[in-house]
Amino acid sequence: MRHQRILMFTEPEIVSSEDLSVRAYVKVYVDCERHRFYNGKELGIKCNPNRARTVLERNKALAYLEYQLKKKLEKGWQPNQAPAQPKEPPKAIISAGQAFTELAKEIEQEPISGDYKRDLRLLNGHFIQFLITERLANGAC
Repeated sequence: MRHQRILMFTEPEIVSSEDLSVRAYVKVYVDCERHRFYNGKELGIKCNPNRARTVLERNKALAYLEYQLKKKLEKGWQPNQAPAQPKEPPKAIISAGQAFTELAKEIEQEPISGDYKRDLRLLNGHFIQFLITERLANGAC
């Protein structure tokens, strides 16, 4: 059985002042470590309270930042956690000739006019002939 670690955090708290020249942020303690959020970059949202032109505008942005932070923490997100990198399937290495032969098949599936398909087929065929003539058809793309 796999045990999931329980994340402990305090209620996020807005730290601000009436002076716009003083930077404001949202503070939270996660597993006894203090974290300050000046903007939403780490949360993956567009929110920049310290670029606000009025105190009211900044307070609204801070409230939004606080709300989004709490939602993320409740879902198990941790500060300084590297975002999961999407795994890309390994790319097959194919020759230039194979690539253009595959392209010819895809051209047929495109919702374009018959004349345009014909022109693309001819151009593709001429290019494949060029690759063969220049002995480039079997080179990897």
